Amino acid sequence: MKKDIIKKIRGTEWWQLEAPGVFQLLFAPALGFSKMIKYYPSMRFWGVIFLVRKNYAYQFMNAKDSISFVRYLIQKNEKEKTYVKNKIKEWEKIRSKTYEIGKKIDSLNLRQTNNRKLFSLFKSYSELITNTWAIPLVFEGNGIYFELVLMPKVIKETGLPEPELMEKLSVLTTPEKLSFGEEEHISILEIALNFVDKKIPKNIKEKELKEKFPKPYKKLLRHQKKFYWIRNNYLDSYVIPTNDFLKKVKKTLKKKARKEIEKEMRTLLGFKKLKKKKGEVKEKLKVSKKLLEEIEIFSLLGWWHDRRKEMNLKTGHYITVLIKEISRRMNIDYRDGYYLLNDEIENFLLKNKKINLKKIKERKKIMALFAFGNGNFKIVKKRDALICWNEIFKKMKDIKSERSLEIKGFVASTGGQKKVTGGVTIVLNVRKDKFKKGNFLVTSMTRPEFVPLMKQAKAIITNEGGITSHAAIVSRELNIPCIIGTKVATKVLKDGDKVVIDVKKGIIKKL
Repeated sequence: MKKDIIKKIRGTEWWQLEAPGVFQLLFAPALGFSKMIKYYPSMRFWGVIFLVRKNYAYQFMNAKDSISFVRYLIQKNEKEKTYVKNKIKEWEKIRSKTYEIGKKIDSLNLRQTNNRKLFSLFKSYSELITNTWAIPLVFEGNGIYFELVLMPKVIKETGLPEPELMEKLSVLTTPEKLSFGEEEHISILEIALNFVDKKIPKNIKEKELKEKFPKPYKKLLRHQKKFYWIRNNYLDSYVIPTNDFLKKVKKTLKKKARKEIEKEMRTLLGFKKLKKKKGEVKEKLKVSKKLLEEIEIFSLLGWWHDRRKEMNLKTGHYITVLIKEISRRMNIDYRDGYYLLNDEIENFLLKNKKINLKKIKERKKIMALFAFGNGNFKIVKKRDALICWNEIFKKMKDIKSERSLEIKGFVASTGGQKKVTGGVTIVLNVRKDKFKKGNFLVTSMTRPEFVPLMKQAKAIITNEGGITSHAAIVSRELNIPCIIGTKVATKVLKDGDKVVIDVKKGIIKKL
């Protein structure tokens, strides 16, 4: 590895994100950073590093770059009031093309598609996803910007203490549109109401539902076709079967009567109440117009972040579909296929070159991706990837002592409580780690596949995330305590630890 890169790694204050992940499902967002210059030509940053080791991924950004990304967006929006909205429209046009290609992939019999057409489809889809990622990566650092820039500005103008401010800001930054998780939940509630109207037995099996109640079954099928992707992540893609959604409907019917279901739907759709509450908070907060506009941008970014995640989960499904077919032709496991480089895929499909499985095994052990702000991109393997790993983690090792008895974060949701006590369960991989119902869910950051666990949790604690993060939004929907941005929760806390959360101050103490 070049000395100037090692020097840069050593001299940088890194901001870390982590999650289970594989190369091909991380490739588009990683490459997207190097494509940002196309959409934000005056933006300047050194680069972003992705490390993938044994199916677990780490993303490292310069903390200053993270802040400058969001500052760039806010300053542009100050000069041009519709700048952010225009960028969203630009992104939506490209995103719609990814969905069009997805429909094309669905319509094809891939097994009967020749190699040249399969590669053309894979290449064009991969390039399109990369560009779809490049635009919304600009708000990647909204959490650290909120913590280090926005909060101090609001505290300075209002003189209010942080806990009181967080309650007000959590209201102002709540998106005024449904998240895709809320849309899916409302759809389940609607199906449940249909079951009540049709007097369908609560313990009905899928086969019986299909035979005796064809219309409600069709509604369930439509739901499955619309939301089959919601459990996907950077590690793998999973098509949720219809019966899993039927279980959700039956669970809803067992827990709630018709009036409760209707009330929950009204609450989820209660944007008039949210707007009224926002108006009340604005009057009490009394900040300058400029600062209020900055705060309100985060509401829009929260919604955009949710739609970016939806796009990621859907496109991840189709990348997996293509990788599975390519891997089948290579006679390798598709989980190994996730570590194929694009030029290897091209050489195999177009030039009939054999795949070196030894190289794939090496990449699964460790690899690094460097996305530079000048548009360059580099895939680093073996020895250099390990050097990068050692340099970064050597620098970050002593951020905080593991013997620390107190952790500080930001209050994303109080859940209507002041203090809450409970046991800890660390969950880094939803598919592997077992969560104990009623415990505090502690993780690096939540994603859509975490929602079933979040519903069972007494409280949520994350390393990363800002006021518009997935954990913040979902915890407010569930009305449970949530502390975000602790940086070290998964390192300091261990399974079985007993802790108390001061929900007003965002302080977690070991007991």
